[in-house]
Amino acid sequence: MPCHSTPWRSHLVHANLIGYALSCDPPLHTLPGSAERASYRDEADRFYDDPPRFLREELFASGRHPALPAPRYIVVFEALVPVVRRFLFDTDEGRRLGAMKLTVVWEGFNGFFAEDGRRAGKMMVLDTGIYLDEPVQGR
Repeated sequence: MPCHSTPWRSHLVHANLIGYALSCDPPLHTLPGSAERASYRDEADRFYDDPPRFLREELFASGRHPALPAPRYIVVFEALVPVVRRFLFDTDEGRRLGAMKLTVVWEGFNGFFAEDGRRAGKMMVLDTGIYLDEPVQGR
C-alpha cells in the first residue's frame, strides 16, 4: 500500500515492527517547472503502472540493496490480491520469498467510494505463511 494509505502510527505501533510501505515522496530534489519534476514517478506510481514488474524488478529483485526481508503479512487493497498471489506463486522472485499460502487474516472497510480507483475495495491483510512462529504481541 502507498505510505499515506497505511495506518502506520494510528494502528501499527510496536517497537519491534519492521514495515515497508510504497513511498510517495514529492520530488523536492527537482526544480519547479522542470522536465524532471514533470516526469517524476514515485514508488507508488511505478507500482501501479505495472504491479508485477515493480514487485519483480524493484521491490523483491535479487541483489536489491538493502534487501527486504520476506514479509509475514502483506497489506493491500482488495483488487490487488490476485496480483500479489500471481507474483508470489508464479514468478521466480516471488517463489524465492518462500510464501506457503496467502490467507486473509483481516479485512476492513475502505469508504463508500474511492477518489482514486487504484485504492478501491477493502483493505486486506494477507498472511504469507512464511513464518511458522506466532507474531510477537504488544504489551
